[in-house]
Amino acid sequence: MKERSLWGWACLGLATIVVAGITSGAKAIEPGDTLEHGQDLVDRATTKIDELVAQMRIPPIRAEPTYRQIRYLLGWSLVYADSIVAPHYPLDQPAGLLITDGIADTIATRLSWVVDDFVEQNPEELLSPGRQALELLIAQTQLPPGLFLGFHLHRMALVYAARADSVLADHALADPEGVYDGYIRRLRDLTQLYDQTHVDAANKYFCRVKQEDWIIYRTRCTYCGHQGLRFRDQYSEITEDSSAACQEILRSRDASPEAIDQRFDCRHWSHYFTTVCPECENTSEFRVPLPFYRTLQRRMALGLEEPPDPSMLMRDMGGEGGEK
Repeated sequence: MKERSLWGWACLGLATIVVAGITSGAKAIEPGDTLEHGQDLVDRATTKIDELVAQMRIPPIRAEPTYRQIRYLLGWSLVYADSIVAPHYPLDQPAGLLITDGIADTIATRLSWVVDDFVEQNPEELLSPGRQALELLIAQTQLPPGLFLGFHLHRMALVYAARADSVLADHALADPEGVYDGYIRRLRDLTQLYDQTHVDAANKYFCRVKQEDWIIYRTRCTYCGHQGLRFRDQYSEITEDSSAACQEILRSRDASPEAIDQRFDCRHWSHYFTTVCPECENTSEFRVPLPFYRTLQRRMALGLEEPPDPSMLMRDMGGEGGEK
């Protein structure tokens, strides 16, 4: 089996379009997803994350309790993935990865609020020995290339936490407050990077396409166990809500902004992939919903957004899912 770097990655993509029908119960939840499998697990996790984050944001917000609460949240997410998600959806398969990536995106957006609150209430940084030792270790940590996604932030938050543990274990420093303060501020650097790459509907869609590449890279072949697949085929699919109300809306020729908005509520976009294992040629298929592509199309139709650069969507369909 070939070894690959942690942050190996693939390219981006285009495809043909197919129209199909779906039931009225399959409405997407804006601005998030309706996953084909496991959306309920993402929703359950979101409820718990929001409860934990609400506790973190109760003033006064101080370094040590905030640090410990963030560490608890990260640890909880790992336990949730292993004990709740994995028994139903393996974590190295597309369905499981879409679920855990969705949870990571929730954590990324919520932690942004927490660390911003912390900095607002604690504007003075602690430039103490513990902080300096943490900075030296974090400076040696490489960020992933390309667009910064939710699961990247989740991983890096855990890596930074391990660096903080190393400094805290050095009792000669005896400066835990500097470590706590430094960790939170460094985490804020990550949340700002995440926010920058998810600034609007177009960028969120580009991030979704990049996430598809990372899913291919992280998926393990169910036949031979090789990690990292190749694209064999991809197409885009538009599905229409089959309810009577939506069918009437879709048949309407009303060109008002309200009618256009309603028509987009009745349509849903997704990418459908066929992948192949480079080792044993085993093939597999999976689907990825595109809620922000729908948002982008809606804004373009209403004249609120310019069409994105199509070069951002180019994908080498024959490429590997990551660097060797």
